[in-house]
Amino acid sequence: MGEVTTTQLFHLHVGAEKRGPYTLTQLRSMWLAGTITADAFISEGDAAALPISSIQDLLEPAPSSSLLQPSDSALILPRPRGQLVKQQVPFSRTLSD
Repeated sequence: MGEVTTTQLFHLHVGAEKRGPYTLTQLRSMWLAGTITADAFISEGDAAALPISSIQDLLEPAPSSSLLQPSDSALILPRPRGQLVKQQVPFSRTLSD
């Protein structure tokens, strides 16, 4: 399909029904909401319809470089007497260290 931009318009094909046009942003919202699924097809202009999986990487949220953010690096550790203490762990440190 080539490079896809947010200003391009696509038609959505579900069964024999053709809907749209939709922007990539609209398709992404429908994909994330579960309104459209992997059995759908898309087309641009007069081009042949392709499985929506051909742009699935553009529909999925961008992966985070880290699941933890610096503010999330606190761990709750048990104390010998059953009390809990909040301990700051350096952001780059992993639990296996």
